[in-house]
Amino acid sequence: VFRGSQESHNPWHYALRDQRNPIAMENYRGHASYVGLHAGLCTYMLQKRENDGTRKIDEIFSFVHAIGTELNANGNYNVHVTGHGTGGALSTMFAFFAASDKRFTSFYNNEQRTIKVFTFASPRIGDKRFHDAFCHLEQTGRIQHARFSSTNDILTVKPLFSFHGLNVACYRHVGLHVRLHDAGISSEKKRRRPIDLSH
Repeated sequence: VFRGSQESHNPWHYALRDQRNPIAMENYRGHASYVGLHAGLCTYMLQKRENDGTRKIDEIFSFVHAIGTELNANGNYNVHVTGHGTGGALSTMFAFFAASDKRFTSFYNNEQRTIKVFTFASPRIGDKRFHDAFCHLEQTGRIQHARFSSTNDILTVKPLFSFHGLNVACYRHVGLHVRLHDAGISSEKKRRRPIDLSH
């Protein structure tokens, strides 16, 4: 579980930062060597520490893998991740990098192990290159993401774009979107259908 609203990963710092694509060696539609990710979240999860050169995400990976192998020594364990708000954004970032790590997605008894992500009221975290890489991980069975939001939640539509060098880059959502409608919405259609699904 990732929690949000920590100052160290300010959700209002909208700049995109290029990060090396962990599946850059794979061939897929929209393939790129780098993906654009939310700079504030990158600083928190991916920046190397001065004292030992490790990153927060490496620390979490080691911790999760140690617990998984303690629970099941043969390595057959599954990772489920969740978070709300900024915690949902961190969950999405963690799952993206975990799904490209064989410790968490290797086959066991001829079955693909899949990272499962459930986020609530999560903002966008990456650009189209990130979106395309994430979709490839979904299509290859390494990740499944259900992203829940309420119709009137403004956090889920931010950020919209970032100035990326001389270009404007648009942020994109990933995963299966489950939109919950409030009872007070005036649209008769939405009252009859309290949930919308889109991908």
